[in-house]
Amino acid sequence: MDQKKVDTTREDVSLVDVLKLFRGKLKILVCVMLITAILGSVAGVFITESDIVYGAEIIFYLDPHEETSKDLLPLLRSDAFAEKLLLDENGLPPEDECDPDQYSAALAAVEAEKAARETKIELSKKITAYPYEFAKIEEKYNSLRSECTRLSDLLKTYKSAQDGIGNTPEHKAQMEEYERLHAEAEAAMLKYKAEQYDPAMETKLQLEQDYFTAKRDYTEARKTAAELVEKLVCVWREKEDVRALIATIEQSVTYQYTTEVQSSADAQSIETPNVSFLVISVSVPQDKELAEKIVTLVKERTPEFVEKEIERLTGAAEASCTLTSTFAEAKEISGTSLVKNVILFGLIGMIGGLVVTSAVIITKGFLPEDLFEKKEKKTKKNKKDAEAAQ
Repeated sequence: MDQKKVDTTREDVSLVDVLKLFRGKLKILVCVMLITAILGSVAGVFITESDIVYGAEIIFYLDPHEETSKDLLPLLRSDAFAEKLLLDENGLPPEDECDPDQYSAALAAVEAEKAARETKIELSKKITAYPYEFAKIEEKYNSLRSECTRLSDLLKTYKSAQDGIGNTPEHKAQMEEYERLHAEAEAAMLKYKAEQYDPAMETKLQLEQDYFTAKRDYTEARKTAAELVEKLVCVWREKEDVRALIATIEQSVTYQYTTEVQSSADAQSIETPNVSFLVISVSVPQDKELAEKIVTLVKERTPEFVEKEIERLTGAAEASCTLTSTFAEAKEISGTSLVKNVILFGLIGMIGGLVVTSAVIITKGFLPEDLFEKKEKKTKKNKKDAEAAQ
C-alpha cells in the first residue's frame, strides 16, 4: 500500500489524518474529475437538445373587432380551427383521400359560396358609396321643391289680398308674374324628379333589395357548403395521424389579444386587451419542421377563417384580418443555452466525481487492513465446505 492505514481504534481523527489518505491519489482524482466532467457535459448537450422549443408569434389586425372580442378566441381554440389549418385552401381534405363524387359536389358548393360572398361584398360597397352620389341629386331636388313652395306661398299671399290693393294693375301684374314663375319652377321640379330623383331613388331601393337577396343567398350557400364539406371531413378526421396532428396543434398554439398598459387614478398600471390585434403563438418542442409547417399554415389559413366568423358574428358586410408580422418564422424560442448547460452539467459531473471518489478513498482508508483478507478467507472456506458437502 502507498500509505499506512489510519488506526480506527483512536477516538479522534484529525484533518491531517484525512489528508494523508489522499497522498498519491491526485492523478486518480484528476482523471475521475475529467471523465465525470465530460460525461456531465455530454448529458448537458442531450438535455438541452431535448428541451429546445421552436415557434413564433404571429400578429393579425382585425376590423371590425369590438363586437367579436369575446366570441372569436373560443372559435380559434376549437377543434374546427385546428382542422382548418390542415385542410386545403378550400377547406377540403386531400382529393385522393375522398370519394370523387362527394369531393366534386363539395368543391362546387365551396366555389358557389365564395362567389356569393363576393357578390354580397360588391353590393355592400355599392350601397356604402351610393348615398354620396344620391345626396347630390336629393339636394338639387330639395332645392327645386323649396323654390316651388316659396313661389306658391307668395302666390297665395297675393291672391288673398283684400279689395283695393288686390285690384290695382300693379298687383295684378305682379301676381301674374308669380304665377308664371311658379309654373316654371313646378315644371322644372317635376322634370328633375322624373328624370333624376325618381330613378335615383329607385336605384337606391333596388340596391337595398339586391343586397338583402345577396346576404340571404350567401347564408344559404354557406350552409350548403358546410354540409357537403362535413361529409368529407368527418371521414378524414377519424384517421389516427390526423387526430394526433390536431392534438399537437391544439397543444402547441395559443391565442390572445395584445395588451396595453394604462395608468389608473391611483397611479397603478392596468393591462387591458387591445382587441384590434390578434396574437397567435406557436410553440413546438424539439420538432423545428413541424413548427415551420404550423407557422406557415397559421399565416395562410387564419385570415379567411377569422373574416368569415367576424361577418357571421357581427353581420358585417365585409371583415378583414390582415397579417402584420409578415416575416414571422419558426425559430428556437427556448430560454435554455447550450453553452451554459454544457458548463453547468460538466461542473456538476466534476464535483460529483470528486465527492464520490473522495468518499471512497476516505471510507477505504478507515477500514481495517485485514478486512478484505478475512472476507477472502471466509469466501474460500465457504467454497471448500460446499465442495465437501457434495
